[in-house]
Amino acid sequence: MRSRYTAYALHLKNYLLETWAISTRPGEFEFEFENGLAWKSLIINSCKKGRLKDKQGWVTFTASYQVGLDRAKLQEKSYFIRDGQGHWCYVDGEFKA
Repeated sequence: MRSRYTAYALHLKNYLLETWAISTRPGEFEFEFENGLAWKSLIINSCKKGRLKDKQGWVTFTASYQVGLDRAKLQEKSYFIRDGQGHWCYVDGEFKA
């Protein structure tokens, strides 16, 4: 989760696509970064599963961002699975209010 947040902050598109589950991964041209959006901080609120022996896990986080002078927060519960090589891959997320 932390590495994907960093990849969003640094606009590392290839890394994000490589760490996205094949079943839900957008195409290279379907994924774009929002102009002017700057990620400011990440707080991991909770984790469920995701240990060495687990094949799936959930991470609930709060990420702060800024667009121009406006600041806001994104809260999401993200679902991850392990790929065939044992690497964690993002599947999808549920936004929290």
